[in-house]
Amino acid sequence: MGFLDKATAAAKQAATDAKKAAADFQAANPNLMSGNLGGGGGGGAQADRLLRDLGALTYLSAQGRPGSAEEHQRIMGELQRLESTGGLNLTLTSAYAAPGAPPPPPGAVRSAHEATQAAPPPPGSVPPPPPPSAAPAQQVQDEDLGGGQGTGAPPPPPSWS
Repeated sequence: MGFLDKATAAAKQAATDAKKAAADFQAANPNLMSGNLGGGGGGGAQADRLLRDLGALTYLSAQGRPGSAEEHQRIMGELQRLESTGGLNLTLTSAYAAPGAPPPPPGAVRSAHEATQAAPPPPGSVPPPPPPSAAPAQQVQDEDLGGGQGTGAPPPPPSWS
């Protein structure tokens, strides 16, 4: 058996193992992906598979291992067909949202963020002076550093010595 035959056999085994693991995961977590991406036209399970495959192709492409262009076109065509027949609902939800909770309305996250930010001063206004610190600033006295008369203590050794 040649190298390419071994590589092909290993790839087929990996694909089989991945499909089995995905099926086991979905069986163990039935509420995670309900398959109800579709509208009234059904096709939710098909939409799940197509979107998963599209995500896999996108990930591989981002990693510098682009997949088949024909496969990408086939998946896109099927998704467009499902969307045009009303069999595909592409509402985005957060991975961190509570299960079954609806997504926030458009702009809600941005509005909440902006509400927590301090309002900028109006144009042309003078910003208020900073508040005085609790401890008074220590006055720095000018020292005579001229000539090296040896009046001061030597500096401490560097920490790396």
